[in-house]
Amino acid sequence: MSGAVATRPLSADELFSRIEVCPPYFALEDVHRADDGTVVARVGSRQSLGQEVGPVSAAETGRHLAILGSISAAFANPSPGRHFYLAFDAEVRRARTRVEPDYAGELIARGRAHFVDPSTAVAVTELQTEDGRTIYTVVVFYMVVAEKDFRGLFADRAQDDAVLDGRPDPFLEVIGLGDVSVWDTRLHTTLGRIDPYRCAGHFPGLPAMPVAFLMANVANAVTRLLGHVLDRRDVRYVVREASIRAENLAFAGERVDIHVEYQRFASGTHWFHCAAIAEETKSVGQVHVKCRVRD
Repeated sequence: MSGAVATRPLSADELFSRIEVCPPYFALEDVHRADDGTVVARVGSRQSLGQEVGPVSAAETGRHLAILGSISAAFANPSPGRHFYLAFDAEVRRARTRVEPDYAGELIARGRAHFVDPSTAVAVTELQTEDGRTIYTVVVFYMVVAEKDFRGLFADRAQDDAVLDGRPDPFLEVIGLGDVSVWDTRLHTTLGRIDPYRCAGHFPGLPAMPVAFLMANVANAVTRLLGHVLDRRDVRYVVREASIRAENLAFAGERVDIHVEYQRFASGTHWFHCAAIAEETKSVGQVHVKCRVRD
């Protein structure tokens, strides 16, 4: 990639000797790094949008930019070797810039990270069109854990990764909501027990549900509840903001339930609070979503 700042390409060996995600969850292309630590890559919008207005969903944006930020953090890490970069806090914001929902050009991700303390990194990232219009900005905080320490801590969760030969990309579609209950302004649903297939590339040998994939399923639940509240079947919306607080990992084999509450309508924006619970008692994460309906 060319630009005002010179960059150099990063090889697969350089990347995957530092971070603990790999394809198919890792889907960045043409990854480059500048001397100032900025990482730039191309991404494609492949994940289903559902009722969300494009050109790319907030969840898929979060997926790509969180990985991009972890790459920048990995090169800033003074400790050598592979580490887990666990996104535990993220703020997603849709820019006010006009970008056509059917935009089909390249999407460019860029971001830069630094360490706050020896075990915490933060990345500031953005997703842009090829002509420089910003679609989303995402700020991500990571807990950084050495591979040996993390694998030792969760040794009882180790299991074989899913065989992907002949199977479609597991991140193109959401799981689908099961046992949905809706009453007044609340919704409860389950994702069932998480198949290792749905975690492919997210922590090899320790498959865990990615936060961004959880966000995609939360968006599906928000769509369902928004349609119920507005009494509209095909409601279309844009995610203006989302705040994600990841509290625990949901490992493959665990049952994950989602609870959504419609909180209020203010200044043209619908507010939701969402919670994901594993095995009935373990809090996986909290998500606050603000969205605007598009007619």
